[in-house]
Amino acid sequence: MADDSFTLGAIVDPATGDRLGEVLTYAPEDRLAMEREQLLDLESDLARDVEEFGARWDAAAIQIEELAIGLERSNVRVEPLKLLWLPVDDSA
Repeated sequence: MADDSFTLGAIVDPATGDRLGEVLTYAPEDRLAMEREQLLDLESDLARDVEEFGARWDAAAIQIEELAIGLERSNVRVEPLKLLWLPVDDSA
């Protein structure tokens, strides 16, 4: 980034004229390059996190044991299901 590719400005209270702070703005092309770099960093972090998550669950999947559960008439209970639909007014 070139030295002349950013602007340093002041934030001023319009009522009192007091200087409240400074703001640093970059040229659009430099800002775009910075945003792209941040996006690449985020994508890299995401890929690493997904890989770590997958590795943890792959390790957990090895420890899963199958268990056969026999169904008997006395083990199953069917209860009636009721569904109620209420309209909602989203215009408020």
